[in-house]
This record gives sequence, structure tokens and C-alpha cells, in this order.
Amino acid sequence: MARIAVNALGNLKGGTWRNLLVLLDQWHETGELDRHRFTLYASQGVLEGIPAKWTNHIGVRACLNPGASLSRRFFVEQYSLPRWMACDGIEICFCPTNIVPLRCTIPSVLVFQQAAPFDKAISLSMVGFKAWTVFLVLRRLMMAGACRARRVVFLSRHFRDVFRQHCPIPLEKTHVIPRCADSHRTMSPQAVPFSTEIPEEFVLCISRLHPYKCILEVIQGYVLFRRRAPSRARLLLAGDSPFPGYRRRIDKAIAASGFAEDIRLMGFCNADQMAFLQERAFCQVFASLCENCPTTVIEALAQGMPLVCSHMSSMPEVAGDAAVYCDPRSPEDIASGISRIYGNPAFQEQLRKKAITRFTELPDARTTAKDTLSVILDSR
Repeated sequence: MARIAVNALGNLKGGTWRNLLVLLDQWHETGELDRHRFTLYASQGVLEGIPAKWTNHIGVRACLNPGASLSRRFFVEQYSLPRWMACDGIEICFCPTNIVPLRCTIPSVLVFQQAAPFDKAISLSMVGFKAWTVFLVLRRLMMAGACRARRVVFLSRHFRDVFRQHCPIPLEKTHVIPRCADSHRTMSPQAVPFSTEIPEEFVLCISRLHPYKCILEVIQGYVLFRRRAPSRARLLLAGDSPFPGYRRRIDKAIAASGFAEDIRLMGFCNADQMAFLQERAFCQVFASLCENCPTTVIEALAQGMPLVCSHMSSMPEVAGDAAVYCDPRSPEDIASGISRIYGNPAFQEQLRKKAITRFTELPDARTTAKDTLSVILDSR
């Protein structure tokens, strides 16, 4: 039996949060939560999202109040967490959110979720001073953590290669374990309520409204598509808006597009809502400049979605031949990708089959959980 800490004090959102839930769920299903002693260190808000079925199988420590600042979270992770783990007799610290406690003498396994701090496509003018500063600090912490950790897990070969150009850690201490996603799910409208009516025909974009996700370019590409095609297809943008300034630019672009009534901001959508939308969209657009291992793309493959996808970063490694690739910085390219799919049922069906095939080639949830736990146990 190993005593394992799960350091969930970092930024648990989107794919990072869903991936951690998948790992814990698989470890529960296979009996690993009982075979080993797991303790989850997290904020009260995160702990409230933990399924009740795990409560008798995993120890928990509420370390932060909901809404704690980045500086407070950093202080607790770097200074308080090592003391708590020592008191709890922890043997290995699993850190799934980019950062390890640098002062801790307990062996650690670090998982890198964030690729943006190391991508040359991300600039100060693009993301703004605040986000740029956060990326610079996170970049330093990730490099220091990689040197400190016993093992480092990357979600893609692409990002491992990029990271080692900046921080040449030994290849033998690295592992590539991609994220996974649930297989295809059919959701009924009654089971997935929305605050707005879902149109019959639409293009779907699931992404946080972040500058490097190229949401403005997606809107511009959709407008070009609508001007050229005899279509009433809407554009649904599903994702939260963490950058108020960028959100204002999006609102202005929609208002000036000439298709304001056909472009809808859906806000944050949970996993069931996203599966519902993916099942009904005629295509999905993902135009990010950089990703470590995009959960959105994997989930699109799982749903058999015709996909217009960025050709940059790790996207081709994940999607293989199951996508229409585009330059995410080019609205013209995005529009061309949508046009290739729209009104072409045979091509849509071809892409659906390729997506399902590609998804079956990726590691499933059990394999991802097994490989991750193996790395953790080997690091003692």
C-alpha cells in the first residue's frame, strides 16, 4: 500500500478538472482507491464537486476557501502543503496541475496541463499584461518543478519536445500519457436543459473565450461562410469568458457581423450539455493556437464529429486524419473548412467514421489511469 497525495490546489478547470475526475473514477472502479491510501488536498469548492461514491475511499483535506487568490493558493501549495503531507505520512505527491511544492522532500510526479507559457505564438499584445505575467511566472515554476520532480508526465509528444528545448530534463524521467474522454453518449433534450432554444442546424465551437483560442477568427470565418453559402446555420460558442476585455471585443465583432441574431454565446456548458450539442451540430470548429492535449478535440472524436481543427501545436498528433485542418489565424481558412463540410453528407459521414476510428486508437480511460498510477508508484 502506498500513501499518495493528490495536490489539487492548482487551477482545476476545463479539461484538467475532467481528466482528474476520470483518473479518480477509474482508480475507484479498479479498486486502487482501496488498495492504496489516497488523500486529496484541495479547496472547499473542489471538494464539493467530488462524487459522493468516493467519500469512503479517499481522504480529503480542505485547504482553501472558494475564490482564494492566486497568491494565497501559491503560498498554501508551497509552504503549508509540505507540512500537512509530512504529518499525514505521505510517500508520494501527485501534482496534476503544472506545479509541485518546491520545498517538499517527498518524491513528486508532475503533470503538465498548460502549454501556452512555452508557445511562441502567444504574445503580450494578444493576451494582455495580466495573463502574460501569469504565463511568465508559470513558465518559471514549471521549469523549476520539472527539475525537482521525480517524474514528469506530458500529455503529448509535441509539448514534451517543446518543453525540453527550454528545459532539457533527462528524457528517461519523462512520460507521455494523453488525456482520455468518454465514448459516445446520446443525450435527450429533457436531460440537458438550456436557457435558450437550440437551432436545428448549427456550427459548434467549444472553447474558453481566450485570445489564443482565436474566437474572433472563428466568428469572422463563420461570417465569410454565411455570406458565400445558402445556409441558415447558426454559430454556437460554448465556453466561459475569463477575459472581460476579450469578451467585449467578441461582443463588438458579433454586433458588427451582420449575423448577430445567428451567433449565440452559450456560456459555460457541462459535459452532458456539450455531448448534446456535439450530437446535433453539423460540424465543430476548434481554432486554438496551442494546446498540450485538447480535451475538446478528443471529445469531438468520441462523438464522431466532423471537425475543422487548427493545424498548429499538438492538434494533428491528437486528431490524426480525422479532421479538416486550418490555419487558426485565418478566417478565410476557417470558412473554407466549414464550407467543405456543409451540404456534403458523404464527406460528413466519412469524417464521422474517421473520428470514431481515431478515437479508438487513443488510450481509453482505464489505460490512462493505469499508466498514470504506474508512474506514481514507480516514483517512490
